[in-house]
Amino acid sequence: MLVPVPSSLSTGVVPLPTNVGTITIPNPFHRGYINSYNLTVEQEFKGVVFQTGYVGARDIRPLVNMNLNASAPGTGAAGGLISQALGKTYGGINGEVPFKSNSYDSLQSTVTRRFAQGSLVRFVWTYSKALDYSDDEELNFLLFPYPAYWQKDYAPAAFDRTHDVEIYGVLNVPFGKGQRWATRGVANWILGGWQISPTLSMMTGLPFTVTGNGTALGANGSTQTADLVARFHLTGGQPPVPGATCLATDLTCHYFDPTAFAEPNPPGTLPQNLRYGNTGRNAFRGPGYSNMNLSLARQFKLTERIGLQFRADAIHFTNTPHFNNPNATVGASNFGEITSTLSPPGQGFFGNDSGSRVLWLGARLTF
Repeated sequence: MLVPVPSSLSTGVVPLPTNVGTITIPNPFHRGYINSYNLTVEQEFKGVVFQTGYVGARDIRPLVNMNLNASAPGTGAAGGLISQALGKTYGGINGEVPFKSNSYDSLQSTVTRRFAQGSLVRFVWTYSKALDYSDDEELNFLLFPYPAYWQKDYAPAAFDRTHDVEIYGVLNVPFGKGQRWATRGVANWILGGWQISPTLSMMTGLPFTVTGNGTALGANGSTQTADLVARFHLTGGQPPVPGATCLATDLTCHYFDPTAFAEPNPPGTLPQNLRYGNTGRNAFRGPGYSNMNLSLARQFKLTERIGLQFRADAIHFTNTPHFNNPNATVGASNFGEITSTLSPPGQGFFGNDSGSRVLWLGARLTF
């Protein structure tokens, strides 16, 4: 049986329909890398150890999820660079692209004081700045993907906290054998051997972006930011009671004054006059964070070879609420309000992600 020979061989390239979105990687792919730097100076003075140093990093060519078919404001939902170059009107062509560089610079200082009988107090302060182009390099797109506005994306990272202060200690109570008071007898057995370990954390707030109506911008793949039309100021307002109505004019329930912002492109704006807002990415800061943990431990010596350690931990000891960033979309009913809480950084353990107080008791037998 003879099989007809096709008139032409397939090229292996399938034309894309105009309504298909794709994710691509560049060819050749230029892999990125990270440079890290640090310089530390340490000095002891009368039993107090001072340490300070610079710690920095440069993330060269990190991956960014980029809309390669982005458009300038006012040019419509399609018709971006790729469309113009190929004469096509694809809806979206997204790429994982090695893009520019991110930076981190910090001054990190520590003061440590050790006392007799093993007690210790330490103060740690970090003053830092982290700058990047995208909040989550491989998941989130650039807010301003059109090349002429790329530099508008370079701003504080979503995790950036300008100040971070940690104060903690290991304090042995001055009672019991080898201490100053109650060195023997019943008093030693009851009061001796206790150790208290407090940890106090204080941080400045995380950045956030005040957004506007992206559809009215007329730019494929872009995020609109709001116009700042009055001085931005914090009101000191408290989050509204769940279920309660917070009027736009009632500053007692707003984190910031919502009347300071406006849409950049009101209805009726001509396409040639459409523009981004005058505020940038992550230009504002949310509420700060403070938290205290407390541990209490006691070592009992049952026999010469057997010991028992009792431990009580209070996570989020003060039960202080940690508020999330405010809602930041102009025109939303809850614009400027805080409606959720934030889980403490790095402390969502013991099944506790809500930030509420947790008491944990434990005992360990050693032999």
